[in-house]
Amino acid sequence: MLPLVFLLMLAIFWFGRAFNISSTLARAVKEGVLVATHNTCSTCGNAAATNQAIADTVQNILSVDHLDPASLQAYAPPYICTPAIAPVCTTTVSPSTGPAFNLQICTNVPLTCGTGVVAGCGSSTPPTCGTSPILGTRVSAAYLFNLRLGLSNLPAPKIPASAQSQVEY
Repeated sequence: MLPLVFLLMLAIFWFGRAFNISSTLARAVKEGVLVATHNTCSTCGNAAATNQAIADTVQNILSVDHLDPASLQAYAPPYICTPAIAPVCTTTVSPSTGPAFNLQICTNVPLTCGTGVVAGCGSSTPPTCGTSPILGTRVSAAYLFNLRLGLSNLPAPKIPASAQSQVEY
C-alpha cells in the first residue's frame, strides 16, 4: 500500500508543478505582450518596445519561478484567419543579460476576421481574413517540462502559452 501512496503523492507533486509552470508561462507571455503593445512615453518619442525589452520581461518572470528560458521552445498557434499579408515573426530573442532563447513575437497578427469573411473564423482551418481585420501583436512560447524521472524513453511534455493584444496608443 505504501508504494501506491508514494506514487500518488509523486503524481500530485508533478501535476502541481506542471500547473505552476503553465500559469507562470501564461503570465510571462501576457506581460511580454503588454510590453510589446504599450509604446514608450510620448516625450520619449513614443517608440514601440524592442524585442530585447519583451525578452527581458519574459526572462524576469520566468526567473522568479526558477524556470530556465533555455527550456522554451518555438510555439506558433494558428491565426484566427489567414491574413493577406503574412505577419512578421521573430522566433529567437536576445535579452539584455544571458543567452538568447526561443520566444515567438509576431506583429500584424489578425485579432479579428474582419468583415465579409466566410464561416469558419477561428476554426482549425481558418478562412481568408475579410476586410479591415483588427491587427495586433502576439507573444507565444512552449516550455519543455522535463519530469526527470529517469525514464529516458518518455518524451518531455511541452506546455504552451500565447497572448495577443492590440497596440495601445
